[in-house]
Amino acid sequence: MSSSRLYPARRWRELGAILVLMSVCGLAVASQPTPPVTIEVSAADGKKPNEVIARVTLTANIEVSNATLVIHSQARELKIGEARRSLRLAPGKPVVVEIPIAVGAAGVHQFDIEVKANAKGFESAGGFERRYVSWDGKQPARILTGKEARREYRLEIDRKLQEMQRSNPDARVSIDNFLRQRLQELRETPKYDEKTQQALAPPAAGIEPYEADVVVDKTADVIRELDPITVTGRLWFTDRAGSTRPLINATVDIRDSDTFGDEQLTSVVTGWDGRFTAVVNNDDGWFQNGRDIYIRVRASNSRFRVQDCAAWPDWTYAWDSEVHDDLSDGTVVNFGDRITSTNNEASILFQDLNQGWNFLTTSGGQDPGFIDLCWPEDASQYSTFWEEVDIEDGDEVARDIVLHEYGHGTMHNAYDGYWPDDTGGDHGFNDILHPNMAFTEGWGTFIALSINDDGVYNSTSFSRAIESFNHSSGHSNSDGQKNEGHVAAGMHDVRDRGADGSCAGGGNCDPSGANSATMSQIWRDSFWLSKADNIGEYWPRLCAELDAAQGTAAVNGLAFNAIDVNTCKCTVRQALVGNPNAEAEIRDLHTMRDRGLRNTDFGRRVIDLYYRHNAEVTGMLLKDAEMRRMAATLFSRAAEGSRVLLKEGERDGVLLDEKTARMARDFIARAQKSGSPQLRQDFNEVARLIDQLEGRSYEEIRGKFAAPGRKK
Repeated sequence: MSSSRLYPARRWRELGAILVLMSVCGLAVASQPTPPVTIEVSAADGKKPNEVIARVTLTANIEVSNATLVIHSQARELKIGEARRSLRLAPGKPVVVEIPIAVGAAGVHQFDIEVKANAKGFESAGGFERRYVSWDGKQPARILTGKEARREYRLEIDRKLQEMQRSNPDARVSIDNFLRQRLQELRETPKYDEKTQQALAPPAAGIEPYEADVVVDKTADVIRELDPITVTGRLWFTDRAGSTRPLINATVDIRDSDTFGDEQLTSVVTGWDGRFTAVVNNDDGWFQNGRDIYIRVRASNSRFRVQDCAAWPDWTYAWDSEVHDDLSDGTVVNFGDRITSTNNEASILFQDLNQGWNFLTTSGGQDPGFIDLCWPEDASQYSTFWEEVDIEDGDEVARDIVLHEYGHGTMHNAYDGYWPDDTGGDHGFNDILHPNMAFTEGWGTFIALSINDDGVYNSTSFSRAIESFNHSSGHSNSDGQKNEGHVAAGMHDVRDRGADGSCAGGGNCDPSGANSATMSQIWRDSFWLSKADNIGEYWPRLCAELDAAQGTAAVNGLAFNAIDVNTCKCTVRQALVGNPNAEAEIRDLHTMRDRGLRNTDFGRRVIDLYYRHNAEVTGMLLKDAEMRRMAATLFSRAAEGSRVLLKEGERDGVLLDEKTARMARDFIARAQKSGSPQLRQDFNEVARLIDQLEGRSYEEIRGKFAAPGRKK
């Protein structure tokens, strides 16, 4: 992935309709599965200014029973009429319910609308929406979405900022001064299992774009060895269950508070236990009494970030501490245990991203790149245009929603900005979709369940078991690749070790167990840069990474989920049958693929051609012993070349000599003679590759693969 995609610059959203119209051809939105009950909310004026009527339209999308509408709020200022009532809902027949609400005090007050119901195939079914009543004490009360309420708040902040700058043009202030919240001190250190460790991401850049004119970046001038000041502490947040947990991988800015503008000294990230330590000098300039140190904590690092995108500019959620003034040389400033309180939801979302990034980087073996997340928004989705995950206000309570959208974002990164056609729009676990849409949505759920491994997709309004998934209508034995639930369940069965069904007597089952595929095989080896549109295109790539036992288990696991794929065939493994060094040579060929071919456009094209014709060529090898012998020789020679290419000092010899090149051309000719029209056409490209490689020294090939600017 290029460095520009690793940490993309924020798009200028306020360019508005013109920019959207220009981009509409390339715009795709991946959204959440349709809930069993859809809730729409509008408002009507009440009899008094402090009264408003919430007009709630409820539409069942599937057959539901025992439906109950519940309106609840933590705000004492709201008086809600008939907050609980039973409903009779039929699919496609909207029911309108009017809820009178009275406001006891001016302000913005939250309330939630929830439908609880039962439905076939669902552990729980219903719908959920969050809204706010806004009343200024004079004008009629209004009902707002979370994003609308946040936007009004941001616009008021912007108004105050402009007033301050007009009255004092020299004031060094930004929106951060108004939006940043104060860290709270914990009196007792929470008990926590410190045996759990995680990978750490580098910190984000020290200054956000909106601070460029108000904070002086002094990081290049801070010589830590002289007159050191040590800054340390430990950060926490409150998780969804109400437990106190370490805030991991957050960026901590060490700053010096000065009269004429604060100075950014350095940035570090919190460790797996929430601790941070930084050392800076105490050079505070002429006529100063020592640095005045405070910390600023951001929900950001170089791999993921949580922002308020309700108005421009987007603002990264942040918290700060009090200032420790006039510090002496050698001082250790220990901020102790601090916790995020206001905007703690941003900390929860940030740790969801941390969990996802850590899983794909460690278990998956491939850094998924940078992901932006905006909250609160009006819908939970991933936008390929803005390249961001949006989380609807209220959906932050459901980790699977966040991780599903994270799955979409990391798919977009893995595909290097490509997104399959025929995706977008409404979709549900019971729907028959285009195979491309079923794959993209099923993949998002698969990633969520791989990270949060409990076998159930838990939304705000429903729960659906994926481990034992079976959709209830329009079902046939081979429609799995057109249903997002089956795609998610099939991939889950390929990865997990829990067996499902009955394998006795050749029955339909998911055998899994010790032969399950590893996440690195699924994510790094076969998904990364694959640009597969659907599971049919993805399967040959995954199959080629599995050994015989894994391949058989994967085929059975997918079939158990109504996804029929060809028996797993791998050209390399078939060619090297009987070779005692087969596994070692396959590893060498993987190295050439990952560290060589993937670094060039032409090399990636060769990888695509291999996977496209893998099954067809494997069939040829089974029938033609001479072709199998030639393939074994060519693959062994390529494996040897891979080993030599890794030896940086090795300059002698060529990767492809005249004799081996002649054999390769003969192999291509035999394959084209009996192959499909598409194979005959594609193998012309392979022949051109042979022409380019023949006689080239290892040094030349190494330089070609490692040329500056290549994507790694």
